[in-house]
Amino acid sequence: MNVKQKIKGSIAVALGAAGVAVLPPTMAEAAYPDACSSGYICLHRYADHEGYKASYEGDVYAYADAVSWLDNSVSSWYNNGYSATYDGVVMQQFVTYNSGGMHVCAVRGDYENASTEFDNRASRHYWVTETRCESLDGWDGAN
Repeated sequence: MNVKQKIKGSIAVALGAAGVAVLPPTMAEAAYPDACSSGYICLHRYADHEGYKASYEGDVYAYADAVSWLDNSVSSWYNNGYSATYDGVVMQQFVTYNSGGMHVCAVRGDYENASTEFDNRASRHYWVTETRCESLDGWDGAN
């Protein structure tokens, strides 16, 4: 095992212990929607679901506290639902405590790239109902 393989292995073990599923970009999935577990939002570092992936089942109020590369670095996502009740997910740019800037609300099944304006800006996400997702006022940064 070379040094690069050891480092990748150490990162995977550390992130796994934190309860976050992360795959390196060399393990891109052929049929992506099938690769995102039911009940998860899968976030990618680059457009077209390339690069590192983080998968979450619940709310994450600060990506910086979860996985450092994820904070302000999301470029694409797939929402594979959270539960029968919460099937929309709001991804938001963190501006100040208890407020946000731009946001995207992705309903179950959304498999999208961020718009130019929202690319690399998401800092957190939380699950909502699809009705709530569709009713959110404001700017939507999905392509």
